[in-house]
Amino acid sequence: MRIDRRLVQRWLGVALLPASALACVPENAGYDDVRQLTADRVAQDVRWAAHESSSFGEQTNELLAKPLTADAAVQVALYNNRALQGAFEELGVARGHLLSALALPNPSVGMAMRFSPGEDRPELDLDATISLSDLLFVPWKKGAGDARLDAAKVDVAGRVVELAFEVRAAYFDYQAAEERLELLRTVLQALKASVEMTEKLHEAGNITELRRASEQSFYEEARIEFARAESELHGKRERLNALMGIWGSAAASWKSAARLPEPQPVDALLTNAESRAVEKSLDLELARRRYAQLASEVNVSRAAGWLPELRAGVSAERQDTEWAVGPVAEVELPLFDHGQGETAVAAAEMRRQGQLYADTAVRLRARVRSTASRLSTTAKAAEYYRTTVLPLRERVLEETQLQYNAMSVGVFALLQAKRESVTAASRYIELVHDYWTARTELEQMLAGHLPSAEHTLSAMPMGGAPDTGGGH
Repeated sequence: MRIDRRLVQRWLGVALLPASALACVPENAGYDDVRQLTADRVAQDVRWAAHESSSFGEQTNELLAKPLTADAAVQVALYNNRALQGAFEELGVARGHLLSALALPNPSVGMAMRFSPGEDRPELDLDATISLSDLLFVPWKKGAGDARLDAAKVDVAGRVVELAFEVRAAYFDYQAAEERLELLRTVLQALKASVEMTEKLHEAGNITELRRASEQSFYEEARIEFARAESELHGKRERLNALMGIWGSAAASWKSAARLPEPQPVDALLTNAESRAVEKSLDLELARRRYAQLASEVNVSRAAGWLPELRAGVSAERQDTEWAVGPVAEVELPLFDHGQGETAVAAAEMRRQGQLYADTAVRLRARVRSTASRLSTTAKAAEYYRTTVLPLRERVLEETQLQYNAMSVGVFALLQAKRESVTAASRYIELVHDYWTARTELEQMLAGHLPSAEHTLSAMPMGGAPDTGGGH
């Protein structure tokens, strides 16, 4: 029998297409795409440590040696957060599925041995087959694998955005707690001075025991509040350390910038915020990519279920001393099991993803509107406090000091004016903190990721000095 060489070469070329495609899937598949997706969303350097030649220890130490800013904290987290590095491995998982889809089916080899009466040598049957059905479905499976990798890219990019803004919010929480502690220290000092003065006046018989006991109780309550604030500050620092992925001396030595940044204008940020958030949403893009992946899997499952399983190859039979060689084919007919279960699962998952897409769109729009409203309100309140309330409190303190110098009011009135001034400053810090919390949330949604947990205004108590009542 004469074999057409060109026909053999053509079939070998078709069979080796998946093998050549395997070589085109790099080990860091999707990495560059993730960096591109996040470049304009977090404006920070994003790295997958498993595919970098050097560690980020030196860069981390340089960032922590300076007063830590919000941007620097985000960069440290992007270098060191282990959960993020674990998320990058989703690209590796998706790549593995793609390699499986592109792999050639393994051939099957069988042998049979038969003994005939009166014959010394057995008859041998050899056959080797390969699944032509699996070869046929390689392009479809490749499409599903590509869709899975595309979804993994968007998923990882969303994790990067989520971490970046979670670190930013945690940093502002820490800064606000730090400022609050300093104000409480000022309040505590004022109350201590008040107690010392009260003791002297009580010894001289100028004030009652009730007045002395009241001042003492205010001071003791302030000490408890100060201790609580110290504990809260420690907890917020450790939360930020955990997000940045640092520990030991690195976690203990860094210092933050001195104060919360002053609120900035928000008009440009609020303009068309809802439509911009929808347009940039990685959550919606991820839902679309997963829907496409599941749709590809449904198509593969349906086709594979109804088409017969076809295997082809060669068979050799030895009779006496000669071999007979010829083609062999096997067909598995899909009479009973034609992939009903796999198809139903994939179709249900696809429908569920469609519903999740619609739900995410609704929640995103609602969250953007509520956060934008909250940001606008807190920005105006903080500006009013800064331009009106704080100057009034400062004026009251100055006038009280003048009256105290003129001996028109007593020392308790002066101390009370100082405490009220500190309380007003504490409430301003609360408003600034609320402003940055709301702004960070909105910026996260405009960068493409819906925050996973609701932030609430005044999550951290910022009451300042305890209410001392009247009578001073």
